[in-house]
Amino acid sequence: MRGITCVLVLVAACLTISGCARPFGPTPYTFDQSLLTQKQDTKQSKITVHRSVQVRGNLSGDNCKTLVFINDTKAAALAQNKYVVLYLDVGEYKLRVTGECNPESEWFEMGQILHIVSDGSEQVYETEVDAFSRVRMSRTH
Repeated sequence: MRGITCVLVLVAACLTISGCARPFGPTPYTFDQSLLTQKQDTKQSKITVHRSVQVRGNLSGDNCKTLVFINDTKAAALAQNKYVVLYLDVGEYKLRVTGECNPESEWFEMGQILHIVSDGSEQVYETEVDAFSRVRMSRTH
């Protein structure tokens, strides 16, 4: 009987954890299709921006998305553990992330801007939202 109880507790725990999981995948929230389409005859960099799972209990709540901008163009909104793939022609760009629920966040140092160079290489950036709703980003590849 004790063995069956342990198995049932384990199954219940696994179901609970899997129900809370945020599956990894592409974001359904995209805005500028020209940034999402690879051109066959143009040298471009493939830029992947991924939002990791955030700290629970942050001030902005779990429902606020991270907005991704290239220069001043809104490209995508990322929920937790979602990503967007952007294709940028060769050149210099501003990659900016900010919180959807606090769009003024860049003025309060809660967003981040990186100056990136599209040189035809693949680049990967990771974003996260900390406990104080600050959006951070770093290049990982």
